[in-house]
Amino acid sequence: RDGFIYMEEFCEFIKCPMSDYVTHIFNLTNALDDYERLDFGEFIKAIATFAMLQGEEILKLLYAMFDPDGEGFITNPQLLEILSVLHPYYRGRTTRTLKEFDLPRTDKVTFTMVKNLHVQYPNMFHPAYHFQDRTRKKLFGLKWWERKLRKYMATKQKLRSAQMTSNQVDQAKQVRDDRRARKAARKKSRIALARADKSQFVRALYIAKNVADAMMPDIDVGGGRSLNV
Repeated sequence: RDGFIYMEEFCEFIKCPMSDYVTHIFNLTNALDDYERLDFGEFIKAIATFAMLQGEEILKLLYAMFDPDGEGFITNPQLLEILSVLHPYYRGRTTRTLKEFDLPRTDKVTFTMVKNLHVQYPNMFHPAYHFQDRTRKKLFGLKWWERKLRKYMATKQKLRSAQMTSNQVDQAKQVRDDRRARKAARKKSRIALARADKSQFVRALYIAKNVADAMMPDIDVGGGRSLNV
């Protein structure tokens, strides 16, 4: 009892095999120390991050094992390595399955291709989801995590709505600024035209247009050639 948690101990606790996938999960939050140990705080942070993933986020986690820099593709051998990590005792079977899947000859496998593979052969990535399921069951229970996920999704929706509101405010401000700039340009143009025109009547129309524009800055007052400026 040295105060640390070891990945092998955790895997034994949840009844799942130790693998590079498990190491990748804990590396996700830089939880491991130089001796690949976890203190309690780092362990909880890593598990909470992993357990809150949903749907294709698990696939993205797997994909990131060989695309840590987000280049957008992995190679065919790397995809085989992912499946071999998930199915260490069935490498031949995964190879045969991949032959049925139309992998690109350019040796670049995109995340979309991995999603399509998951749709066609869901059992291929099942161990990754099973590991999360076992983690949730053994730590606090499924119902506890479901409640946390509902709260998380509600908070996420509020943040998204707040962001939309903020964007709408910014857009409205930009519209107002654009209208003020156009009004100032119209006013300057009318003053120049009024000074250049000898007709008192036309000059009066320009002045009237500027007054109306000042009173109703978002509305153009039409009527006559001089008022269309």
